[in-house]
Amino acid sequence: MNNEPLQVTGEHLSKAEKLQLMYGAIEDFESYLGQTPQRYLSFNSLCLLSGITPTDRDKILHGFKELVANHKTKLTDLPKFGKITSSFGDKWSGSEIVTIHYINAAANSSIPELKGLADNLLKHTKLNLQ
Repeated sequence: MNNEPLQVTGEHLSKAEKLQLMYGAIEDFESYLGQTPQRYLSFNSLCLLSGITPTDRDKILHGFKELVANHKTKLTDLPKFGKITSSFGDKWSGSEIVTIHYINAAANSSIPELKGLADNLLKHTKLNLQ
């Protein structure tokens, strides 16, 4: 057996194949960490899946931070968060559940002040689904 370290370059892979494998690796890590379809762990990953650009991601996070700074973190404030998320990408426009995903992902990664709202929204959503 050869004792040389394994060197993987992936030079023979196309850009599309590399991206597909990276998406798969991200999904594997998220699954291992406990991500579910109801609870996203990474805001960046959610943006990637939703087709949100880094510039628009930053605008969404900025809008969320402004709402937090103005103490807008109650269940009744959900439409305000929805207005921010629906401004970016017509694929998800107006979807309350997608807004909840964005709030949850932001709470888990970059805006921990949203954790209470995210938990309340998940409880409220689960009750409505039952």
